[in-house]
Amino acid sequence: VFDIVAECLICFPDEHRVIKCVAKTITQAGVRAGATQLLPGKTSPIEVFLSRDMNIKNSELFSRIEENDILTVEIIGRRFVLNDTHVTIIAMLLNAESPP
Repeated sequence: VFDIVAECLICFPDEHRVIKCVAKTITQAGVRAGATQLLPGKTSPIEVFLSRDMNIKNSELFSRIEENDILTVEIIGRRFVLNDTHVTIIAMLLNAESPP
């Protein structure tokens, strides 16, 4: 018989949830973003992908995104497998704002 005390942090975002993230990389295919308000040296538990093809309704807003902009997105899908360091999220862009 063993007594075990365990502590963990869990990240399992719901589909259709609206979250804020930070734009990290911008390419012709789309935008890769991560979690906001991370401590220095910490890895984001989520990796958000915004496809240009899926955001045609907001193409003008999408084209103005720059690195480090704060993005408001709606989660449309998520994926992860055993031993992943992050949850991969596909999202739709709702709003973008420059950092203060």
